[in-house]
Parts: sequence; C-alpha cells; structure tokens
Amino acid sequence: VMLEPAYHSAFATLQAEIIDGVWTQGDCLPSEADLCARFGVSRITIRHALRLLDERGLISRQRGRGTFVLGGIPEKTPVHVTDFAASMRAGLRDFRRTVAFAGLCPAPEDMALVLRCRPETPVYHARRVDCDGDLPVACDALWIPREHAEGITPAMLKSPRFFSLWERTLSARHRHTEEVVEVVFADACRAGMLHLPRKTPLLRQMETMVAADTAPLAIFDSYYRADRFRLVSTVPAARPQSARTRKEHS
Repeated sequence: VMLEPAYHSAFATLQAEIIDGVWTQGDCLPSEADLCARFGVSRITIRHALRLLDERGLISRQRGRGTFVLGGIPEKTPVHVTDFAASMRAGLRDFRRTVAFAGLCPAPEDMALVLRCRPETPVYHARRVDCDGDLPVACDALWIPREHAEGITPAMLKSPRFFSLWERTLSARHRHTEEVVEVVFADACRAGMLHLPRKTPLLRQMETMVAADTAPLAIFDSYYRADRFRLVSTVPAARPQSARTRKEHS
C-alpha cells in the first residue's frame, strides 16, 4: 500500500479550513513552529504544505510578517472545449507547455480497445504538461495510430493550437469527436506530473476523434486541476422543423 506524503494531511486540513471559512481573508496563519507542533511534522514538511496552498492562491507568504489568507476558492479559468488555445491565452498569465515524452510505444489495453487495434500494437504516444509560469495546471496524453502521426513535429506538440495544426496533416477527414468528462482522483502518474498529492480531485476530459469512415483518428486524454479550471461547452439548439417536414413526419 502506497502511503500519502507527510505534508498531505497538513495541506488538506488547512485548505479545507480556508475554504470552509475557519480562516478568512486577511487572517494570519499560525507560525511554522506552531503548525509543526499541531501536525507533528518537521518544518520542511510544513513548508511543503504551505507552498501548495500558495500555488493555489489561497495564502500569501510574506517574509518577516507571516502567512496570510487570501480568501476561499480562487476564480477558475473557463476552458472552452472547442477553443483550447483561446482559453489558455485568456485564462493563464504565462502559458507554457513542456513535452515529457513523444514517440512510438505499445498501446495499453484500454486505449487499444478505443483505437480498434490489438494491445501492444505500436502507436504514437505523447505526454505533455501545461503550466502557468512554473506551476503545472494541466497534463494530457495523446494516443494516435502511426499512419495519422507522420506529420507531427516537436513544435506542434508544444503549441496550444496543436489540434488544428495536426488536423491539417491528416489524409482522412475528421467527422466528429466523442467526449467524456468526469471527476477523477490523481493517481501516482498524474500527481507527479502536476506536483499534487495523490487522490487530489482532477477534471478529466477524454476525446476520441473519429473519421468519416468511423475509424478512430486519435485519443486526447486531458487532466485539469479542479481548483483552477472549469470546462465549458456550447451546444447549438436543434433547428426547428419546417411546416413541410412536420407534415411529412405526421
């Protein structure tokens, strides 16, 4: 059984107290020594917990004065699922994307099922991390059949406009996207990529791109920090039927 890091209990408790109003905006938190005594941990552990609270915009650490509460839940950045690039430009002060891995690797069983290939079939895979400055706020994994990945370049992978750039390289026509959105808890992989404690709530958006012949083109498996983002989509209204169409169906 994998144990939670020592700082997680202090971080989770203080975060809950701030959100619940135990500590309100402008309050000074107890000193590091007092927090060490309260949670029974070292000063290094408490500093790690406070750094996570600072990264979430919940506290401000002022040298020589103390640690002050900024407020409850910070405003979340809306991510419009149809225009990721514009959402990042508007919502993040300093958008940066790094590529942790890119290349061919065996398809895991769950992704092979969606891509309609045999498990262990080599497919193009990439893992990326999106940051606001130095703070990781989202990560994703791409799974693309080899024949649809030939035009991908390192520069494309780092661009927030990756999808539109990649779509131009396809010989097959993209017909529609199937999307699943859910709340999940960070596993060891996602927790490591986003510098979060394990089991932190994340927003997961899994998109499967489908070609005109119904063959899958790609899987985009994205994870967003639930304390920083909300997913927004626009569903067009159904077109009203004409009098002639209603008559033909009556």
